[in-house]
Amino acid sequence: MISDRPGEEGSRELASMAARIGLKPEWLQDVGKPREHFDIYSRSIIQRAFSLGAKSVRPRQIILAIRAKSGSPRRNQKAWIAAIENAGGLAGVAWNVDDAKKIINPDTEK
Repeated sequence: MISDRPGEEGSRELASMAARIGLKPEWLQDVGKPREHFDIYSRSIIQRAFSLGAKSVRPRQIILAIRAKSGSPRRNQKAWIAAIENAGGLAGVAWNVDDAKKIINPDTEK
């Protein structure tokens, strides 16, 4: 799980969402860097994150957001806008979209 916001705002947002879904602060990886994130493997925690506003995003969207947050030259503003528009939520959950649909609606699983 990664925030779509840069800097301290993103770190606070990520910590807040993590606390709300039951993640321990010490599980945070790459602290203070644009790629600051939590790895989540539990389906129940992922469902909880979705229920609190997290969005499932494709890996490319995560890469664009990280590049934008790190201030990568040239595509910075365009990448940031694209990442936010595509993710649209407080926190993103990098997850295969088809798998996310199965988590949200298990009846789609065959």
